[in-house]
Amino acid sequence: MNQKKWLKVIMISGGHFWVDFYVNIFTAILPIYAYLYGWNKKDIAFILAIQSITVNFGQPVFGYLLDTFPRASSLIKALLWIAIPCILLSYTSQYYLIMLVAFLAGVGSAIYHPLGIIKISEVATDNKGLIYSIYATVGNLGFSLSPVIIVWFMNRFGIEKIWLFLIPILIWIILLRLTKSDNHTITTSKKGSLLVLKDKNLLLIILITTLRCWAFFATIIFMPLYMLQGSDIEKYSGLVQTVFLLATTVGSILGGIMVDKINNQRKILLYSLLLAGFFMQLLLNSQGLITWFLLIIFGIVLHLNFPLTILLVQKMLPTNAGFAAGIMMGLSFGLGSFAATYSGWLADTTNLGLAMKITTLFLFPAALLSTRIHLKDLKETVILET
Repeated sequence: MNQKKWLKVIMISGGHFWVDFYVNIFTAILPIYAYLYGWNKKDIAFILAIQSITVNFGQPVFGYLLDTFPRASSLIKALLWIAIPCILLSYTSQYYLIMLVAFLAGVGSAIYHPLGIIKISEVATDNKGLIYSIYATVGNLGFSLSPVIIVWFMNRFGIEKIWLFLIPILIWIILLRLTKSDNHTITTSKKGSLLVLKDKNLLLIILITTLRCWAFFATIIFMPLYMLQGSDIEKYSGLVQTVFLLATTVGSILGGIMVDKINNQRKILLYSLLLAGFFMQLLLNSQGLITWFLLIIFGIVLHLNFPLTILLVQKMLPTNAGFAAGIMMGLSFGLGSFAATYSGWLADTTNLGLAMKITTLFLFPAALLSTRIHLKDLKETVILET
């Protein structure tokens, strides 16, 4: 593949970085808003659920439309759809307006993700595994770094300066235009089949992944409030979230290696979920620096099964990998984020520690459900996408 095509891969992947960076701004600022404005935990969980449902339910919808009805679209418009509403964060602390901003940013993300994959595919005439890995890794990096960068920025310059983050995304839009990285059009149609949603194995995978995502989102939202006290929430909440997210990224990489090395893939599902439940229960009964170590271990083992679940669903729809991933990841992540609202309600009515214990206890029945899935030895290449 020539240098011009590699440049386009970098440009499209860089756009993915900013998409995931902007979407995760809300994860960073909402615990701070809760501390500053007295919002309860259920309220902040509901905003994140609205955004996550938009992002994750929107991805399979847009992916299906792009597969079924070929049309030209624009990565640049998707980036603007995310960035422009986020400027409003500099000018308001109104709960319902912030909810609207989160929704609009979610729509832009739901458009960019499937479209980015399609445009990357048009460029990738060879080295496809490497190219998809670059695209996924750069997006994961933006998602992971966003909380700590945003919290540092807010502490130094204040929330009213958040609009300055429009500058790098405008620069990237100009680069996309100059390099003509957004000029490709969709020329093929691969109609997805909705009948696959009746498959028992797929439904089990969706349920298991939903329970995993519930624990994932509850940890992102509430662990800063659990591990930190008082003004430390404002200073270090982004660090807690970034440490956890980077740990899940490591877990995904290790899980991809394990899929190729372990013949009985059911063990990956079973033991990763059991270990995740165990380490979170241990964390919730610990104090001090050990909680940071246990948070890292929990993040790693929680996502060890992530590549396998992606691979299983891709095998069910081999000609519609994007649509298949959208069904599983979109639906499961959306339901998981919405379930985190219940964790917030439970934390408000009891206490945060008990709410997290109950939430992560569901990882144990998820592990048992994994034994009901019929798995075959899978050796195909895994493409990770968040």
